[in-house]
Amino acid sequence: MNNVYILGGGRTDFKRNLKKEGKTIRHIIIEAGKKAIEDAKIDPKLRGIPTMHTEAACASGALSVLLGAEWIMGGFYDVVLVVGAEQQKTMSSLDGSDVLGAAADYHNEKPEYGDFMFPKLFGRIAQIYIEKYGASEADLAQIAWKNYAHAKLNPLAQMRDADLTLDCASQVSDKNRSFSFPENIWRKLDALKTRPRACSATGTRPIICRSIKKMRPHFQLRAGQPRKHLAWRI
Repeated sequence: MNNVYILGGGRTDFKRNLKKEGKTIRHIIIEAGKKAIEDAKIDPKLRGIPTMHTEAACASGALSVLLGAEWIMGGFYDVVLVVGAEQQKTMSSLDGSDVLGAAADYHNEKPEYGDFMFPKLFGRIAQIYIEKYGASEADLAQIAWKNYAHAKLNPLAQMRDADLTLDCASQVSDKNRSFSFPENIWRKLDALKTRPRACSATGTRPIICRSIKKMRPHFQLRAGQPRKHLAWRI
């Protein structure tokens, strides 16, 4: 089994609105891919090599990285470029939620949950968790507050400029409706109405390589240079 190394990566700004920039998802894929290749210090010889798509809903990125690593471990390829991108503002929230819902057991779960299937499904999961472990509204408010706090630590996060205090997350208002257990775990329509419209998402773009020793003649490795990482805190 061959060793696998991540040589580089690149990300784009999650807060950008591609439509206002006159760009498509293709442009952002190219931009992120170039950043990863430059970070890895390798030659961008991509023309004529095989490519494939992976689809696994919210797990697509993780599956792609794992698949690329397995190809290298198995000796099929020496270097793999994994690119993930997503854009969710080219259709209405209702239509978009229906498209995303296709990743679930659509024909069985759509009749049960109706429109906005995933928000309702996640609400049901939250309800089961609450009933089993005794979680409260205060616990869920802390999750929202924690997520926003982490976003402020990431200069590329969509919600990096949003201010959400724990007190605000715990309050009931027109923009922050309360949870009602067990009937209405999540007021999905209100949640979607308050979601920023300029929402585009791009994932990490790691360059995965089989063996540093074997590939050294083919590209220049960054020797002794410190990596740039975001300071994540919990």
